[in-house]
Amino acid sequence: PSPGCGRPPPIASGIAGAERLDLWVRDSSQPGGWASRNYWLSLPPAYSRWSPQMLVLDFHGFYDTARRERREDRLAFFVDEWQLDIVVAEPHGSGDAYSGDSRAWNVDGNGLNTEPGPQGPTCLAPRYNGDGWNDRYKCYDSCAGCDSTWGCNFASCMDDRSLVASLFRRLSATLCLDLEAIHLTGISAGGLMAYQAALDFSDLVASAAPVAGSRIWGYNRAPRHPVSLLDLHGFDDVYVPANASNGFGGAPDGATTSHDRFFYHEVPAITRQFARAAGCNLTANRPHPTKFDGLRRLSCNEPHGACASGASVVQCVGEWGHTWPLHHLHPFAYADLVLGFFSRHPKARGVHGAAFPPAWLLGEDAGEGQGEGEGEGAEGDAEAGSPGAEEEEDGVPSAADRRACDAEARPPRQPAVKLVQLERLPPVLTLHLKRFSAGGGRGAAKVSAKVPFPLELQLGPYCSAQAPPESLSDLGSPGGGGARYELSGVVEHQGSLSGGHYTAFVRAGSSWYHMSDSHVSEADEEAVLGAQASLLFYVQV
Repeated sequence: PSPGCGRPPPIASGIAGAERLDLWVRDSSQPGGWASRNYWLSLPPAYSRWSPQMLVLDFHGFYDTARRERREDRLAFFVDEWQLDIVVAEPHGSGDAYSGDSRAWNVDGNGLNTEPGPQGPTCLAPRYNGDGWNDRYKCYDSCAGCDSTWGCNFASCMDDRSLVASLFRRLSATLCLDLEAIHLTGISAGGLMAYQAALDFSDLVASAAPVAGSRIWGYNRAPRHPVSLLDLHGFDDVYVPANASNGFGGAPDGATTSHDRFFYHEVPAITRQFARAAGCNLTANRPHPTKFDGLRRLSCNEPHGACASGASVVQCVGEWGHTWPLHHLHPFAYADLVLGFFSRHPKARGVHGAAFPPAWLLGEDAGEGQGEGEGEGAEGDAEAGSPGAEEEEDGVPSAADRRACDAEARPPRQPAVKLVQLERLPPVLTLHLKRFSAGGGRGAAKVSAKVPFPLELQLGPYCSAQAPPESLSDLGSPGGGGARYELSGVVEHQGSLSGGHYTAFVRAGSSWYHMSDSHVSEADEEAVLGAQASLLFYVQV
């Protein structure tokens, strides 16, 4: 268990108690050598300060935010729904005190600018290719000598290793964690960061599950200690392609080119490095069954066979693009798949045998600090003298203790019921699902959550007993035939708020049809109920 066992938690339990918390981190790229960073934290519904919990760090994608990541990948919501003993923390990507928020991650290969990497250039230059990508990958003052046209930068040069090390220390000191159940995941740029943190902190991390992640060309290496790996990639991913076959060409031999013209290692070369560290036999490919096998052609395998350390190295592929697996079919499929893998893969030490937990996590040798990168120290949490230090002197409680006391002093919540009653029922009921949310400093964002809906809807229980008699004369008693509706049509939107198109499912008699701009095809009820609905049409029967 972690040193935080027995301490009052810093926030309330459950998804409703999730909060954004701040953290001061040593960072030589920023003024005064410190950076103010933040992260979202969710505790399980039945969190106990005496019971060690799994910890999952979840890294958001490029130009996204930690808050949006929570809504999009649904990890924390899945934990809450199924009452799991898992703590979820979502750090926010590199900002820059001089140049603004890059909303990305500083991994190996970033900040080279016009210099080549160990195996040559890491992107095609000049950066402008008609798609305006050099407008996205602007220069940050934390990256010395940056050239947005000829350089291969994609994030600020802030110290994200220091952030992760500080976050590990903060969470292990303030929460009751199972130190043999520390896991990483993330999508796109966050997938790159999940790989990076798995390499830098392989003496602590049990497993990583990058989604649409990779390693920049020239920076593929093995972790020093075994780390279980679940790599998730879609066949149609062109933004971080898994193989050269779905890349854009122009890459060095053995690399693949992304839509924005970066060079990445192919996934099989990356998994092989993790397999070597885990003591896998490297020859026998074997299946890795999951409950979702076959959906959207999802298939998982262990391409390097069994591993002597007890770790597993798994690659999953399927018919989707640059997104979470099965995301449009089942909103919790990714969370179920990944958290199930994590629960079966505690820290494997096996063939390497190392001191555990590592000394840097517990504050020993704090000045040398770790992560394990190539000599890059990951400095510690807010210390005495830092802008964010919270010290307890002369009996004055720290800010964290004051927050805990305030939480305990609040009056208990009272149960409440929100009631909606109907006075008139139409022949055709149209339900419009809100598919956008405002905020976050970047305007509206699309809400892609799966909303379950039935084939038959009974509105009798929702009819008001005080409704005028004439308005309900055709309904009979509550629950009568007039209040029964059958689903007749579904409209769904594919894409984002800035672009995409609408398709529809329409019922004709007992059959369903899927209609798009170019074709009409027969559909089954499973496909209808799996739609990401924007509009639902029910007909009174």
